[in-house]
Amino acid sequence: MNVLLSLNDQWFHVNVTHFFRPLLLLDFKSLRMHCQKTDNHLTVWLPNPRVNIDLIMCTIRFFFDDWPAESTLGQVVANCSILYNCDHGVRDTTACILFLRGLLLQELLIYIPHRLETVLRELKFKSAGAHATGRCLICCEDDRPLYRVHAPPPPDDAEEKETDAAAVARSQHMFCLSCIVRFPDNVCPLCRGALVH
Repeated sequence: MNVLLSLNDQWFHVNVTHFFRPLLLLDFKSLRMHCQKTDNHLTVWLPNPRVNIDLIMCTIRFFFDDWPAESTLGQVVANCSILYNCDHGVRDTTACILFLRGLLLQELLIYIPHRLETVLRELKFKSAGAHATGRCLICCEDDRPLYRVHAPPPPDDAEEKETDAAAVARSQHMFCLSCIVRFPDNVCPLCRGALVH
């Protein structure tokens, strides 16, 4: 995941891999981002860090009373805005801490609130793996990994023939992950049956 940064109108980007953790630590040390003494403006954008989150954005304005020494450690506590995509544009705020050493930005720690039921549903389906690639029946996007939301059909065995046509049809209900996490109450939107995962 790419993280876009702007410090006093200079642009940077960082790659982050562990964005499913509730504490997200962004390391800026290698970028050597220098601050000014007055009127520092840092903006951080994390687009699509999770399937149920469209954007995490943080804007921090800070200044120094005195010139800090190179070995001086400091921190700035601020808030981040989170825009969820599965709750009709609901926004939330969460705490973040900016760590500095002298005039250099070191790290940004973001406390990502997780809606446990949505995150767990996303992780369960991702760990099971996609069953096909095609068009999602809900968002109509082409070439998406599709996940089966009901039990797979029974094996073709001459002795055990599936007599319930509805059970076979239910086993073919497959959707993309971004639509699955939006299902209310863990039910399939086509048949109102419970999700397997």
